Amino acid sequence: MTSAVSVEGNAVSNELGLLVRAQRAGDILLTRAFFVANFQDWACTVHDCVPAGEWDIR
Repeated sequence: MTSAVSVEGNAVSNELGLLVRAQRAGDILLTRAFFVANFQDWACTVHDCVPAGEWDIR
């Protein structure tokens, strides 16, 4: 299993279809998992599967 770090600094595993998102809430840093199923059929990476609105959440 390989993993990487996205441009935004999130941990990504294309093999698992997993993106761990970091989100600030004031002085607190929250993390949450973003799962994608079967993205290989229509996208190149997990990052390509994330809805545009998701990137606006900080």
